[in-house]
Amino acid sequence: MRRFFPLLVAVIGLFVLLFAVHQCQQRGAANYQTTAVSRGAITQAVTATGTLNPVVNVQVGSQVSGNVAKLFADFNSQVKAGQVVAQIDPALFQATVTQAEGDLASAQAALELAKVNATRTQELFAKKNSSQADLDQAMANLHQAEANVKIKQGALDKAKADLDHCSITSPVDGVVISRNVDVGQTVAASLQAPVIFTIANDLTKMQIDSNVAEADVGAVVVDQTVDFTVDAFPNRTQRADRSSERRHLRHGHRREQSGFETETGHDGQRLHYRCAPRRCPANQKRGAALSASRRANAGRDKIDTVAQGSRIKRRSRTPK
Repeated sequence: MRRFFPLLVAVIGLFVLLFAVHQCQQRGAANYQTTAVSRGAITQAVTATGTLNPVVNVQVGSQVSGNVAKLFADFNSQVKAGQVVAQIDPALFQATVTQAEGDLASAQAALELAKVNATRTQELFAKKNSSQADLDQAMANLHQAEANVKIKQGALDKAKADLDHCSITSPVDGVVISRNVDVGQTVAASLQAPVIFTIANDLTKMQIDSNVAEADVGAVVVDQTVDFTVDAFPNRTQRADRSSERRHLRHGHRREQSGFETETGHDGQRLHYRCAPRRCPANQKRGAALSASRRANAGRDKIDTVAQGSRIKRRSRTPK
């Protein structure tokens, strides 16, 4: 019995080795599927990146610097054109207006004095009691006082305009889609107007701002159908409304699709284009019938052109 034990172990090991080799061959074997040859459309895809934005997107900023005192609008607020949406602290600008008013009053008083002096000097010069130099000096002081009044008036107008700009209004009707400041925050308008609100005029009219590669932009033409997705709904595909597609649907017939299709997407948004369709068979038959009718009527009417002077008249002659 002991003599056959090594032989039994060797046989069992051989069977195990053969089983392992068989399994490896089964796993590495290729699986083939056959199908019939058929014809189909070739799809050409174009991938691009971009964002989905409203067609009219207005950025509301501040023309003056200061602390934000009040906010009258927030996210998703419905606003009207001319409605006050924010208020800048007007204390400093009110003080500037008051100072400008005082400067203007002082300039007007100096102008009145210059007028009186000019009138008195003219009277003395007429009586030969004043020199020409005194008259010229009085008139120069009068003109200088008039110019100073205009300068002070302009400074007052500017101060009032800055005070009015403390009340920030909406330029259009729409919905607030972005608010970039809070109450108490300081805005600086030294270099450029800081953006406080972003207002969308109409959220029912949206557009996709995409950047298409130069090598693929030739595949994009006008009136192509667009399918896109957004990050919020990755499993939902939306199709852009096309007014031109309704123009191609005439007489209740279904138009035929032809050509390639392209796709472009950006930041999770996938666009799908189709090239412009051909006319439906019913429209083609109708066009052929109209052409045949025109050719049949062409032999009946002849148009002669007769030159009379500088005028050219056209008359129709029907053969008998």
